[in-house]
Amino acid sequence: FYSPEMDARASRRRSLENALRCAIDNNELTVFYQPQVSLETGRIIGMEALLRWQSQSLGPVSPAEFIPLAEETGLILPIGEWVLKTACEQASRWQSLVQGSMLRLAVNLSAKQFHQHNLLQMVSETLQTSGFAAANLELEVTESAFIDYVEQAVMLCRQLKKLDLKLSLD
Repeated sequence: FYSPEMDARASRRRSLENALRCAIDNNELTVFYQPQVSLETGRIIGMEALLRWQSQSLGPVSPAEFIPLAEETGLILPIGEWVLKTACEQASRWQSLVQGSMLRLAVNLSAKQFHQHNLLQMVSETLQTSGFAAANLELEVTESAFIDYVEQAVMLCRQLKKLDLKLSLD
């Protein structure tokens, strides 16, 4: 049965999708870095890259709202590539400031990103152009990436491991 709430949800979704398509070009997306701290020393040993969106027209949008939409529409692919490049470039700059100390960087990959045909090449090129060491990069893959394509996922994990980066299931 029709309800006014259905109309409001559909309208909100359309607005979000349209605004999300312009978010990268409008510099509305940012990467925040959540520190990872050693419990033994209390020192920062790494960071996790977290995507945030401050829309010009909608205000702050929760990742819980826009990331599933980005996955549904396929926008997660260019957004995910932008996040990886941005985070690796920033981590590389920080790394040059704290010589002698290796900072880890964790970046989330959605199932759709994990199965994109050029993931291996994109990650390799990002590491090369950013100068960030592969051994310090950890890709966090959602477990749903393995559900339908177990053999392909395992093969891709082996190829990614050859780059010397770390993988974890999120």
